[in-house]
Formats: sequence, structure tokens, C-alpha cells
Amino acid sequence: MARRVVGFLEYGNALDYLDRLASMSDEQDFAAIDSIIADHDEFAIFCELPGGFQIEGDNRRSVGQTSVPGGKQGLAWLIGLARLEFGAIVSGYTEHPSPYQYVQPDRYAYAETMQLLLEGVDSHYKALQQTNLSQDRFRGSDGVKVALTLSRRLRIARAMLRPIMEPERSRYTSQQASQLEKAAVDLDNAQVSVNKGIREWLASTQQSYHRTGSVQRDFINACGQMLVAEQREIQAGTTQVRPVSQSESAK
Repeated sequence: MARRVVGFLEYGNALDYLDRLASMSDEQDFAAIDSIIADHDEFAIFCELPGGFQIEGDNRRSVGQTSVPGGKQGLAWLIGLARLEFGAIVSGYTEHPSPYQYVQPDRYAYAETMQLLLEGVDSHYKALQQTNLSQDRFRGSDGVKVALTLSRRLRIARAMLRPIMEPERSRYTSQQASQLEKAAVDLDNAQVSVNKGIREWLASTQQSYHRTGSVQRDFINACGQMLVAEQREIQAGTTQVRPVSQSESAK
């Protein structure tokens, strides 16, 4: 399914070519490449970190700036964006347990990638806080379509959060660490609640199929694949299931 998503091929090819370009470049090459990119405003990257956060990482070169107000330009930012988007597609549409496994401190554009991941998590998390996750919302076929969309979005947000939280890669203040841990717990609990709605719908649909023989097979397969992907992450140790209290599940 991931291969059908617009951007999968494009971002994958971009990562392949740009990573190879970075691996064979020196400081003079990077300066020349960034100068070329700076001449094209369409390559500007606009991101806004959550309040109080600043990532330290790739110290080999300064983070490039641009003449575009509020934007950033440079090869590192383009690679960071490609990593962010490609990993989001992999986490949302495959069973891969660690879509951002190559976001490592020794990789080029690490700091830029981490900033973009932080912004991505922040935007998803803020949207979740405005979302109704009560089980009543997931009743029926229309409700489970909402649950399936939310489940995919939660998987993407949780995948983005993992490299940010690994202690050997990032250094945070106690307040920042507390914010990230709360976001991780809230996202995990939301995933459990949403997947519960999908499982209940699958159980009821299976009974309906035996009675009437009418089932949306592709839709059922999509639900099943989402649950299988979750189980794959649990087995790989990249995620965990936390119990959700009645008060939390009713929110």
C-alpha cells in the first residue's frame, strides 16, 4: 500500500541521491550546494519548534539560513524533510517497526531532521488534544473509518517521537523531558483506545459476514494490517501497551 502513496517514490529517491551526494562532499562542496539552493525560494523549509526546545546534533556545519522570511534553506534541510516524509509514509502504511532507524547522531543533517520531527510530533499531538476519542465515536462502518485514519496518524506521531526520546541522542531539560514523556503516554493510550474500536468493529463485522455474506474485504484487510503493524512493533520492542483507565478512555 505504501507504494501507492504520493511521495513514496519521490522522497525515497531523493534520500537515495541526496545521501550519496552528502557522503562524497566536503565543506567547500556543502557551501557551494547551499549557495545554489539559496537561490531558489521554493526550497525553503518552514518549521516552528515547540516552545523551549532546541536540538543539538550535527556539529560539522552550521544550520543554513535563507533570505526567505521565517524559512531555512540548505541541503541538510532538504534531506531532513525527505527523511521526515518518507518515514511518515513507512510508519503509516507498512508494518516496519522502526521507520526512523537511520536518524542517528552520526548521520548528516541529524539536527535538522530532529527539529522537523519535533515539529511533526507537536502538530499531531496538538490535533489529538482536540479530538474526541470516546468509543461511541467508533461505532459502525463510518466510525471505524475514522478510527482507522486516527490509528494511522497516531502510529506516525509515535514513530516520530521515538528518535527524539532516545537519551543517548538528545539532551533535554527536566521540563522538556517531562513534556515528551507525557506526549508519549498520551499517544500510546490513544492508540490503544482507537485500536479497541477497530477490533470491536472487526468482531461484529465477522459475525455479520457469516449471516449475510456482505463484507468490504479491502477495508477489513486495511484494519487488520493496522493491528498487525502494532503487534509487530510490540514484538520488536519499539512500543509498549499501557493500561488505559476508565476515566482516560471516556475522554
